[in-house]
Amino acid sequence: MARDPDLAGLPNWPRLLTRAQAASYLGLTVNGFGVGVEDGTWPDPITFGRTKLWDRRRLDEAVDTLSGYAVEAHERDMEEEDWRRRRDAWRVQHQRSK
Repeated sequence: MARDPDLAGLPNWPRLLTRAQAASYLGLTVNGFGVGVEDGTWPDPITFGRTKLWDRRRLDEAVDTLSGYAVEAHERDMEEEDWRRRRDAWRVQHQRSK
């Protein structure tokens, strides 16, 4: 597992990461991360002038998608939204009958 000694102890990673930081954040080597960017596994960087930075949240989303978590979370959100709609409809119906 790749480790950037300057960042390994951080409790909170910066929002925008350099290539080396992004690789370390994901536990990859810089070369392995680069291959993943090229093949579309990891998102493209944001470019500021000549600086390329990766959005940590987009990296998290990519990991969620790879692990299937994003789909599970979406399904849970849809179930919760459906439950809230039914609850609100029940409340409206019972308030009218009072």
